[in-house]
Parts: sequence; C-alpha cells; structure tokens
Amino acid sequence: SLGSQTLGVLFKQKLPRELQGFCGQTTIFDSVTALEDTFRAGQFQEIAFLDCPADPALIKEIVQALQASRVAFVFYSTEDAYLDGVGTREQYSRLFQLIKQQPRLDIRYKLKMVADYLKIPQKLLIFMIQVFSELEFVTIQDGVLNKTADPVSRPLTESHLYQQRQKLIKTEEFLLMSDLSTLRQWLTV
Repeated sequence: SLGSQTLGVLFKQKLPRELQGFCGQTTIFDSVTALEDTFRAGQFQEIAFLDCPADPALIKEIVQALQASRVAFVFYSTEDAYLDGVGTREQYSRLFQLIKQQPRLDIRYKLKMVADYLKIPQKLLIFMIQVFSELEFVTIQDGVLNKTADPVSRPLTESHLYQQRQKLIKTEEFLLMSDLSTLRQWLTV
C-alpha cells in the first residue's frame, strides 16, 4: 500500500476491491487538466497508475504535467486482455458453430458451461460474445443470446471493441513487460 501523499489514477470506471485503500485518494482519469487540479488541491507528492490506459502516451503526458516526486506503476487488470488476446480464428469459429446449432443460448446462467464446452476462458468468451453482438451477429436480451437471422458477414476487425482490445494488448505488453529502466528512459524522452 502507498502513503496518503499518493494520488491513485484509474483509467477504467471501477476501482477493484483489491485496490481500495491502496493510496491516499483515488481518482478516475478525465483529463490531464482535471488531474492536475486534483493533484495540486490535495497537495499530493506522488502518483500511482492503478490500471493501464488504452494509450501509453497518456502516462507520459501525466508524468510530465504533474512533476510528482515519485511515480508508482501498479497496472492492476481484471480483464486478462494481454494473456487471453482477442481470440483466435478457430475460437471464433467454434463459437459461431455453437450459435448456429443453438440459436438461443442462456449465457447468464450457463456461461461457464459454454466456456468449458468451447474450451475458451470465460472472460475471453464474454469479450467474443460482445464482439459478435456489436457486429450484429447475435443479440442479447435478458441474459439470452439469440442468433441474428441472416447476419451480414463482416470482419471482426470492424468491431470497435475488437480494435480497442488490440490496442490495450499492445499497451499492456509494453507497460507490463518492460523493465524499469526501459520505462524510465521512455518517460524522459
């Protein structure tokens, strides 16, 4: 846990239970200017990045703007985006085949069973279903997934969710897998 002089920054909307009380105060990122105001008003000395932004350049911009005496990288993630990826072509194919066979799937109560059957991690399956929903291959109502009749064939890369996750994976790969000296050098360039 970090001290009361540390302002924790979140880029996602929810503070995970594991990070509650981790630093003096936590704020959800809105803009660099708003963050500067919070940092100065609270007379914070240090900043902690509690999760990963979609764009690593944002961290650089914040660090340069705040001139904190210490920067901590926590980068807590509940999504496993880096580990699970966006899903393989074969995984999407298995999901699509199941939807063709079962045009109505109760994913609210049977998600784990579906994930086990398809041999796809549950969090990744949720993401894949969201992509299918965004591309209008399926609809979801009251926890029931329904196959769209005659969906228009569209590449997965058209999905904004898919694109955002690809970007998040690249960001997580850089921020989580870089050693401290690489991050220090990157911040000062």
